[in-house]
Amino acid sequence: MNYSLKKEHITNAKHIALCVVIFLILTQCNTGNQKGNAAKQTDTLLKTENKDTSLKTANLPILTAKQRDSLSKINFMLPSPDEILSEIIPAKTAFNSSLVNPRNNIDSYLGTKYQSLNLGVYLTDFAYLNLNDQKNDALEYFKTVRDLAQKVNIYGLFNQSMYDRIQNNLTRKDSLGEISKEVYYKMLDILESAKRNNIYALIASGAIIEALYISTMTVKNYTDYQKIAEKIFEQKYLLDNFSEFTSQFDEDKDVRSVLIDVIELKKILESSPNQKTEKKVLHDKKDHIIINGGEEVILDEATFKKFKDNIIRTRNSITNAVNK
Repeated sequence: MNYSLKKEHITNAKHIALCVVIFLILTQCNTGNQKGNAAKQTDTLLKTENKDTSLKTANLPILTAKQRDSLSKINFMLPSPDEILSEIIPAKTAFNSSLVNPRNNIDSYLGTKYQSLNLGVYLTDFAYLNLNDQKNDALEYFKTVRDLAQKVNIYGLFNQSMYDRIQNNLTRKDSLGEISKEVYYKMLDILESAKRNNIYALIASGAIIEALYISTMTVKNYTDYQKIAEKIFEQKYLLDNFSEFTSQFDEDKDVRSVLIDVIELKKILESSPNQKTEKKVLHDKKDHIIINGGEEVILDEATFKKFKDNIIRTRNSITNAVNK
């Protein structure tokens, strides 16, 4: 497992939290007994007798007030779509325009659930286009993100100033990447401040599912792309963290239905065995901290295919949700 963190970003509060989460993930430690108890409570929550996730009648137990209170005291910091894609997909991997959700689908999403989920999808598509220097398309997808955000009543972020910043930075890949992360985190901050955590959970779900979908679809054949496949399976720690976070809001039926899909993906990622390796912390010439080792995924082609089939089905259930 290899995570790269840049020192100059660690002064930013959100990146501090992200660094903490990454180190916790790498060491597989819990932040005190409280988080350990919360994780056990969440494990109990996620068990269901109905293993067919296509049946949305599956019953997930409701957390008690005490369990919710325990989870609410944990600072869950989820990586942005840019960070997930950058961690998994090598820079030289060929861009595939067919992987992004077509912009003209936006008018088909009529309900809050699918508007929120696809807002997350389009945020990831915006990040993917930017990472691959598709500047003009990235600008158009930013407009789509803005329009869909307004449909779910998120205001105060997508103003003319933000639009001008993006337009003025179209030739600066790093600057656009920072703007993309800023948009993602500020949107989640707005929702959290407004006590709209169910919408927060849905948007983050769509973003993570799309990031895993795009990453998985870059694996054209397992033999040549095994390293990418292994990176994808390392995201089991991300889904574990995310499912804990999302379980706080499972009283919302839309969140519960998505949580069922996330749990199924999480189970497949966890089914692959690991081997422990020596952990090393190094510094490169560009002042990046490189963390190597800790745990390596042992992955076979059949398990990867099972995950790929599931992520395609889950993603398509979101993006093809016409008139729902």
